[in-house]
Amino acid sequence: MAILFEINGVLNRPAIQNRFLQFSADRIAAFLGRISNLATSVKDVPSEFRYERDPDDEPYLNLAIASKAEFLVTRDRDLLDLMKENNSDGHRLQAQAADLRILDPAAFLQAIAVETKA
Repeated sequence: MAILFEINGVLNRPAIQNRFLQFSADRIAAFLGRISNLATSVKDVPSEFRYERDPDDEPYLNLAIASKAEFLVTRDRDLLDLMKENNSDGHRLQAQAADLRILDPAAFLQAIAVETKA
């Protein structure tokens, strides 16, 4: 629930609202409702991964590890940088979640389009 709460907060930020005029309160509520209906809730996620660069990102990384997620979709540079070859934190993360890919929205859509065709 904390993640859905944060998504709601992000989508309702004035900067996001000004940039994406189609993000009305009704559309955001409908989107979050669909996510809630489709999502699998994971309670008591263990804190296995520490990320000193941005501790606020740790809950997302730990949830991805606990749920064996294939993708974490974000525009957050601190998270995206974990996928760089020379990132030691990224190497630690890959040791715990070998199948996890952290992608921005456009790269995610490309990745799933390729996988859907295969």
